[in-house]
Amino acid sequence: MTSHPHKLRLLDLPTLAMHSGRVYPNQAVTLAALAGQSGRRLPVGGLITSVLRLRRGRQLWVSRDGSTLLGVAGLRRRAGSSAWEIDYLLNTTSNDAFLLDLLDRVVATAGADGAHRIFLRVPDESDILNLALQHGFMVVTRETLYEAAPRPEARTSPRARRRQRSDDHSLFQLYGHAVNQEVRWLTALAPSEWRATLEPLEDDSEEWILPNPGDEGAAAFIRLAHGRAGSSVSILSEERSAAAAVDIALRHGRPTRFRLLVAEYAIAQERAAQEAGLQATGRYALLVRPIAQRAHRLKLAEQAVEGSGRPVVQ
Repeated sequence: MTSHPHKLRLLDLPTLAMHSGRVYPNQAVTLAALAGQSGRRLPVGGLITSVLRLRRGRQLWVSRDGSTLLGVAGLRRRAGSSAWEIDYLLNTTSNDAFLLDLLDRVVATAGADGAHRIFLRVPDESDILNLALQHGFMVVTRETLYEAAPRPEARTSPRARRRQRSDDHSLFQLYGHAVNQEVRWLTALAPSEWRATLEPLEDDSEEWILPNPGDEGAAAFIRLAHGRAGSSVSILSEERSAAAAVDIALRHGRPTRFRLLVAEYAIAQERAAQEAGLQATGRYALLVRPIAQRAHRLKLAEQAVEGSGRPVVQ
């Protein structure tokens, strides 16, 4: 069997159409996908519908042998061109070489567009995890999915407001306080990098800020994606504000089902989720594949240092 990975083209549509009724597990998990589907199994027909709405910053690679579909990899920009993510990853064979070949293509595609890194979230038990590690991806953090159906009621009503563009500086400061140094090195060292790494959300998504007392900066940043299966949420918060942030998310989440992704370093969020009655239902690994040169990363690290002191070595 031979493989010819290439970007989606018109000649591939008959092959995809032949597989449109089949269902394969999508190994790539995004925050928006958790809100839009009840599970990870993805009909190829649905993939065609969503991906054919091609827009700038969206690519699809297909691997096939004649009319036999071997694999599909979809990737898109996150919030900026320096950070991309894989949001579709289907493997229909047991031959790992085809999937590794697809990963080669998507990393090269993102790099050619100026990406500094590409993200991928997979279930902890997925066979894709080891393959991705072989390919040069690194684990940023493990995440636990907490959920409930129907959504529990919020216990308190903290004062929250919608995110504004002027919040970016205080949100980057919050990110520096709430996220450990190793994760920051792998994801974002400067405000522009942090903005670029935010996961894409659909038009009906919501972003809320829990301000500090006196509205001095942000104590928590809550992002909600809404879909057919309910709402999925990610939270960036200080430890003392975790419970209030979870209550804000519960208040604005859809009543059908509520899902919250909690990073392993966010201990207070995990405790708040459990106290709210949410149950742990899955574990994921958030991976990143660095593309930028180390010299560029060191330059960004210098720029991110607070203060106006000049470096001794130029």
